[in-house]
Amino acid sequence: MKEQKIIINDLAENYKAYGKELPSFAKVSEDKPVVLVLHGWGIGSGSWVGVAEGLARDGFGVVCPDMSGFGKSQEPEKPWKVDDYVKFVEDFAAQLGLEKFYLLGHSFGGGVAAVYAAKHPDKMEKMVLCDSAIIRKERLDWRQEYAKKMAGRGKFLLGLP
Repeated sequence: MKEQKIIINDLAENYKAYGKELPSFAKVSEDKPVVLVLHGWGIGSGSWVGVAEGLARDGFGVVCPDMSGFGKSQEPEKPWKVDDYVKFVEDFAAQLGLEKFYLLGHSFGGGVAAVYAAKHPDKMEKMVLCDSAIIRKERLDWRQEYAKKMAGRGKFLLGLP
């Protein structure tokens, strides 16, 4: 494993790279391109060490960035939205010379991966989503929940003879 920092859009970004041929980031072989792993919310690349080491033993090159604001990467000045993280993935892949790769996204990283895939289907060989947070239901606060329950009971009571 090789851990490095690079600058993307004026932010110091940390990543871990695994595999014999890295950090050239060219395809390790024709049938085993590099796997780019996007972690979930609140964690960093360290949570994928075991998986990355296993994939590297099987001949894959693996790159696990700490997305901006997570792990050892610098925190942006303002909160980012999903599109900001998608732009991060675009710039990260370009800076490392990743042209065709497998994309693995977990939880929040899976949501970022799905949006990235929709925008750049030509950049990926395959995509794997693990427990991905893509569509979220709007959450109601306690007052809204109470009003919703009471409205349902009101309909029942009004329907009584």
